[in-house]
Amino acid sequence: MHKEIATVKEVLGDKILIKVDKKTMCGCCRIASVCNKNQGIFEFPNNNLHLSAGDKIEVGVETGKAISAISIMFIIPLTIFVAALVSFQRKGELISFLLALLIMFIYYGVVKVFIKNTNKFNIKFLRKLKDEN
Repeated sequence: MHKEIATVKEVLGDKILIKVDKKTMCGCCRIASVCNKNQGIFEFPNNNLHLSAGDKIEVGVETGKAISAISIMFIIPLTIFVAALVSFQRKGELISFLLALLIMFIYYGVVKVFIKNTNKFNIKFLRKLKDEN
């Protein structure tokens, strides 16, 4: 499980907004802008956690979710792109490349809409960190 330290931004009844430093969480990801336009702010259900704004907490994302994201954003499109190049090779190199590129634009458009309408990572509360003061 990938763990991160977050700050509780706001408690809204049945949900909690947290802020995660994008530098640590998404810094190594070159496509962070595709799935994380919310500036590192995430929400998850408040199951009687007794948290308040400013609390430091540890949250986690299952490793399988990260592997799924890598597959969706890199492995599947690469496979589709190569398959499209091979499928359209009889039409010439330039046409084959342009058609494969068009398919990639369509693929990433669909992925972007899907990501926008789903809870991507199912962030889980792990523990509240003790105050350092």
